[in-house]
Amino acid sequence: MLHHELGDSAFFRGIRSYYAAHRHGNATSDDLRVALERSSGRSLTQFFDQWLRRPGFAEPSLDWTYDARSGTVSVVARQEGRFGAFALPLTVVVTESDDATRRLVVDIPAEPRATVPLPGRFARRPKSLAFDPDSTLLARISRP
Repeated sequence: MLHHELGDSAFFRGIRSYYAAHRHGNATSDDLRVALERSSGRSLTQFFDQWLRRPGFAEPSLDWTYDARSGTVSVVARQEGRFGAFALPLTVVVTESDDATRRLVVDIPAEPRATVPLPGRFARRPKSLAFDPDSTLLARISRP
């Protein structure tokens, strides 16, 4: 999941740095976090706190809406499961009415209920939306 979020270059650069610094020694998950933060230029504190230091996994119920007036498609997320709400970088593949596809990423907030608009405008109601099509999230996604 983190590899997908950071991309090949930053992820493997961070792993090599982490390995070089701690080869034949002891290391902690914070050492790994710091190496990956340096390689990616991003803070990963929330990611590590959410996925390493708390129990459970995400169980979002995901749906979508289309507003013809504004041409907006939004993801409707409910995270009221047994482990609470997680912040999720959600990949969405939109299949449009002409069968063209758009691959987008939206940030679902760690809130029990959220409606997140997709970037861009849609002239027509899409045929379908696929959530996390590559199964990169540690999540059990359901549809209402």
